[in-house]
Amino acid sequence: MKCRTDHLEQKSAAEVLCGWMSPVRPKFAGQELSFQKDSKIGVEGSHKVTRREQVAPKRSNLNSATCTLLAGRTCLRPEGTERMRPWRLLLGALGVARSQAAPAAAEPALSPEQLEELVTNELLAQDAAASEPLHRLDEFLQVQEMDCSARLFYLMNRTVGLRDELAKLHSDFMGVAGVYLQLMQQMPSESLWVWLLATSEERLTQKVQTYFFRIMALAVDQHHCLKAIARDAVLRGVEGWKKLHVDYLAQQWYGFAFGTFSQPGMSAGDGGAPSSAQESFVAGSFWISKVFRWFDGYAQDLYKAMLELEGAELTSGEGPVRLHHQDEQGSFVTYEFLRRKVFGQWAIDKGLLRGLIRHVWQPGFEETTAIGDFGAGGGHYSKWLNETGLVEAFAFDGTHQAAELTDGLVQEVNLVQDLTLWRTFDWVLCLEVGEHVPKQYSSTLLSNLKRHARKGLVMSWSDDWEGIGHVNCLSRPEFIAFVQKSTGFVLDEPATEVVRGACEIDYIARTMIMMVIITTITITITITITITITITITITITIIIIIIIIIMTIIIITIIITIIIIVISTIGSIVVSIVIRLWRFSVPRADGGLWRGGVLLKSAAKLGPQRKGTLGRLAFWKPLLCPAAAQKARKA
Repeated sequence: MKCRTDHLEQKSAAEVLCGWMSPVRPKFAGQELSFQKDSKIGVEGSHKVTRREQVAPKRSNLNSATCTLLAGRTCLRPEGTERMRPWRLLLGALGVARSQAAPAAAEPALSPEQLEELVTNELLAQDAAASEPLHRLDEFLQVQEMDCSARLFYLMNRTVGLRDELAKLHSDFMGVAGVYLQLMQQMPSESLWVWLLATSEERLTQKVQTYFFRIMALAVDQHHCLKAIARDAVLRGVEGWKKLHVDYLAQQWYGFAFGTFSQPGMSAGDGGAPSSAQESFVAGSFWISKVFRWFDGYAQDLYKAMLELEGAELTSGEGPVRLHHQDEQGSFVTYEFLRRKVFGQWAIDKGLLRGLIRHVWQPGFEETTAIGDFGAGGGHYSKWLNETGLVEAFAFDGTHQAAELTDGLVQEVNLVQDLTLWRTFDWVLCLEVGEHVPKQYSSTLLSNLKRHARKGLVMSWSDDWEGIGHVNCLSRPEFIAFVQKSTGFVLDEPATEVVRGACEIDYIARTMIMMVIITTITITITITITITITITITITITIIIIIIIIIMTIIIITIIITIIIIVISTIGSIVVSIVIRLWRFSVPRADGGLWRGGVLLKSAAKLGPQRKGTLGRLAFWKPLLCPAAAQKARKA
């Protein structure tokens, strides 16, 4: 491109910067970090991280052609640049406002030539800025010699320093962006804003990435020095950076696919992608502002954490921090819980849920089916179920701060201690939990599940000892036997096989079972003008057969006992009747006396021979067999 010095009012910013495009460029001292061993930070044995003074760019060394192109204007010296900063920011704000205003807005206060001059100097300053230094070996060795207190101060010092750097980068960029937007109104074809935006985003990303590299090295080297409260703040910062980085990648996607800068969820014009260069510039600038606001909030969060640590014991005598993914009761530690949340590693088997809804729960319109998810992790099963609108699901987990980490989606409860919630549920889910719970707590876990399930359980229990945090694996037969013994529920094999066939995750399909209560009898009484009693009995075929056999056995035993009682009663009645009659009747003697009871029987043998023949014996027994006739004979 050939540079021309005449007709400045017709030149673009690219032409104004033709001298800057030459191979010979001014060199500036970069910004790098070093340690001054003799300087203290107020804590015994600690070292302060300082920065060498950044050498300001010498504007007088600018290519002479550029100064010529500025039509005799004086090239800005460092002191002039600093004096320009306040009104440059004001112009930036004005430019943003004008870019959003109607086309009929008033003309900008500065001429295109003046705007070009401002933009030229800013682009030169951006190009001359040093890149972010790498993490040097001597710096790491110095950090290794620090105690825990100094390391935490180093962390806070780094954070505050980066916060100030980002604030300056943000203010500088927004200032020049506002000026550039005014220039774009005068020169719509101007495109150097693409370089400005891409360079600013790259520089900002380098600063944040370098910061996290240093902090990660600090944490890995002496992990116990990064106290839990500070660690939580850093992890929340990582979570925020991950979201912003995803937005940055989405912005790159828009650039490759549609040739524009855009942000997810950001509308421009009538709601579509940016339709002009100005809109695209604003959309790209929006991400830089989001990064600054995020890091500013993160720095404040970390500062509050440091205040809470003030006065606490910061020595390293407490030993190493537990590296396991879960605590001694089987619950995920907060960091593992947060890692799964940030990187989307909570597994959910939607096929399992569809199978349960279709074949087992079969929700109707009369009464909502209630589901309790115990050991819910991030609560994704309950969230999916509630989004269907077919059932009502509640999520519970033992991880500390589960409610805060899930925005109230999951409630924190201790599943391995006796637990009684405010309600029970039709069905209880407990997926991929038992293998994480130490053996001594397993029975308590199942007791809690039984206490809150009205109809049955849907469980899985891994048999894979290689899984992360698996400390209590059971084979499928052991799993079924243990649950049946601990809860009294029985395996519903047909329903289990149907639901397993719908599963999408292999290890859940392999280990899932469905346990039901032995009998469930529901009696519903509806009173209107008449009384209607609806009895619904749900029972398995096996149980029906058992009940029928029991009933038949009871009936047979009852019949036998009844017959025995009748026979005994009959015999007893006859014997009693005979005894009574023997006792009550009287037989006349030859001498005019009477025989009674046993005396009569004894005398019967004596009197028998005196009565001759059959008639005589009949005459003797007649009073016994016919007492009425005997009584009549006596009266006569």
